[in-house]
Amino acid sequence: MGKKKSTTEQFMTASELASIRRTTAHIKGAKTLPPDASALDRNKYELCRQFVVYMREHNINQRQLAKLLQVSESRISEIVHYNIGKITLDRLVELHEILDNDITMLVA
Repeated sequence: MGKKKSTTEQFMTASELASIRRTTAHIKGAKTLPPDASALDRNKYELCRQFVVYMREHNINQRQLAKLLQVSESRISEIVHYNIGKITLDRLVELHEILDNDITMLVA
């Protein structure tokens, strides 16, 4: 059994944390949906989620999905990061239909 670390050894130093923050500052995260989101936003969010699922199930990356859908890589990035303010529901449905005609929509 290894020696148990002291409490001060268990945590990173301030300079280590600062270094990690600098290194990861450019990384885009997925947007979250607020609890009071409209039905429109919930539907857009769900369609974006389905694109992420599709990519995982088919083991493809954003570039490959963009090519398949004939859209820009930046558009796919917006979709898979749930940036729902930058795309309409109509466009998400249109793109989703290229992959799969089975779409489930939420009704308020």
